[in-house]
Amino acid sequence: VLAVPTNVAANLYNRGVPLRLVNVSTWGILWIVSRRAPVATLAELRGQAIALPFRGDMPDIVFQLVARAQGLDPRRDFELNYVASPMDAMQLLLARRIAHALIAEPAASMALHKSGSFP
Repeated sequence: VLAVPTNVAANLYNRGVPLRLVNVSTWGILWIVSRRAPVATLAELRGQAIALPFRGDMPDIVFQLVARAQGLDPRRDFELNYVASPMDAMQLLLARRIAHALIAEPAASMALHKSGSFP
């Protein structure tokens, strides 16, 4: 039994690994966690630094698509700080080294729990 992103499962399957899909979790796994007041749109973060895990992978791809759908250019409108994992992004938030991060569960819940709340 594996719990992996669907793109990882597809890559493994295409390489001959015998897999069987059991479930696809799609809602509520990526969050923009911010030290600011609630953020309703990405435009509110224009010009600011955002920590993103896994450059070129699903969190990055989703962020790029959502930004473009909101009329933003991710590379021009944000300072994208790529980190190795959601846990690294969470640590930057907790250490107050960054104000915003795209974090996947369970790191988002852990950040909120460890901090008590944001901002």
